[in-house]
Amino acid sequence: MKHDYYIEQSELVLKPLEFIDLEYLRTLRNKNRMFFVNKQKISKKNQEKWFKYYLTKEDDFMFSVVVGKITVGFLGLYNFTNDSAEFGRIVIDETAPRYTAARAICLLLDFFFEKRRLSAVVCSVLKDNSRAKSLYELIGFKKYDESESLIYYKTTKNSNIKTTKKLRSIGIL
Repeated sequence: MKHDYYIEQSELVLKPLEFIDLEYLRTLRNKNRMFFVNKQKISKKNQEKWFKYYLTKEDDFMFSVVVGKITVGFLGLYNFTNDSAEFGRIVIDETAPRYTAARAICLLLDFFFEKRRLSAVVCSVLKDNSRAKSLYELIGFKKYDESESLIYYKTTKNSNIKTTKKLRSIGIL
């Protein structure tokens, strides 16, 4: 959806996904497609088609992750219900500063737990994606279910507050 949320914490900024970001998103996504459920290579035409559809959705927030003035990745929050949402579509360039993904996710969650008064956020990850599993567990997501190929995680507002304090105390945030 088209939104105007700019979420900032020192040099880290989450800004609305724009048309100009699509080629970099497509490049990163294709480069890391082995970590996504849909592993198909995305064409420029299909990326633009997805973006047009994304703009029509009311419960879908995509962000560019910017460090300094350089875009280093993307993430989203979507499928909102009364008091929960799904986190995902995260892809961060391997050249981004250490802990950029953790910092970006925590910033996004802090903002939406307050802004939308969410009580929980869920996500899913491929079982063989050990980097994502470690990241999600580091930032306070807890496993609550699994299928043949996916692990399902959940975090709550209270858990997020505790995790944020812990990560600040050890210098990650």
